Amino acid sequence: MAQELVGAGLEELNRHIERWREVGIISEGQRDRILQFETAKDATLTTDAGRVTSSRRLSLAAELVSYLGLLLVLASGAILVSRVWHGLELWGRLSVGVLVAVVGFVGARAVLRFDEEGAIRLGWLFWLLGTGGLAMTSAVAIDRVGGQRASWTMSVTGLVIVIVSVGLWRNLERPLQFLSAVVGVVVMVAGVVQFAHREPSTLAIGLFAWTTGVVVGALALKYLRPALVAMLVGQGAAFMGSMAMIASEGRIAGFVCGLSVAIAGVSVGLKKQEAPVVSLGVISFFVLVLRVLSYYLRGPGAMLAAFALGVVLVAVVIWRATVSRARVGGDLDRMHPHRRVRHH
Repeated sequence: MAQELVGAGLEELNRHIERWREVGIISEGQRDRILQFETAKDATLTTDAGRVTSSRRLSLAAELVSYLGLLLVLASGAILVSRVWHGLELWGRLSVGVLVAVVGFVGARAVLRFDEEGAIRLGWLFWLLGTGGLAMTSAVAIDRVGGQRASWTMSVTGLVIVIVSVGLWRNLERPLQFLSAVVGVVVMVAGVVQFAHREPSTLAIGLFAWTTGVVVGALALKYLRPALVAMLVGQGAAFMGSMAMIASEGRIAGFVCGLSVAIAGVSVGLKKQEAPVVSLGVISFFVLVLRVLSYYLRGPGAMLAAFALGVVLVAVVIWRATVSRARVGGDLDRMHPHRRVRHH
């Protein structure tokens, strides 16, 4: 009976949230986060018999102190290990990686038992620590087995990071695990490239990064989670790829690719009301335009053009926000006519 009530309540909430999104009160990403939060809250507070479970609260101060303490332990441990690393045998180095991995995953298991927002974030950090420990262990072992060949070490280590990170991430709202999976892919690809014993051209690297960024950003619109982090990663990869193409023989292609992605980022960010996406798109667009002006315009003309462009960008953003707010107000007035207040 309790589950039926919870399900009915979530359906009603979903209808309200969908209507709010349609009129522009909230973005699609905010809708997903609200639904996820309410679903998780109901699953925590309600059981089959309708019992309410008590939740332990980790205060922001306690969470901050935990982060600082963990970072202090990591920093001091890294300094200590760096001083004795060259004097350690193979088993000693492996033991360091195993110890870090055990501390990370055991700590994550202990913290995640609280099933609370702050504890969950701390658990993600412990997961990241455990993943780093496994990567360290794999790198030391493969470096010895593979005869200290960087290609083997990077490929296998990157693969280990990807497997562990993807297993923990599972396309859920876990940004640290998503980012560690991205790092693992980069390390693995770099190792695979070294097998060819040929350095790819800057144009090829830039085109690959740009294409990967566009694919990740497109998938983040509907499929990848966390959507905001995935969009920012896609934007960043596409921007760096376009800058690499500009620095190579593909200058024109780099400008076209970079500007198209920057404009798309601003448009998508405004539509979904995601300020970080808009900000990164505007910064990318501004940097690319300045690079174009530096190549093809000289003297005060370039500065004047950059100033005019900045004014236009700010004006467009303000105009877009004003129009959106006016549209939302009109929709609300049509939905709730009684909201209007008569002034005497």
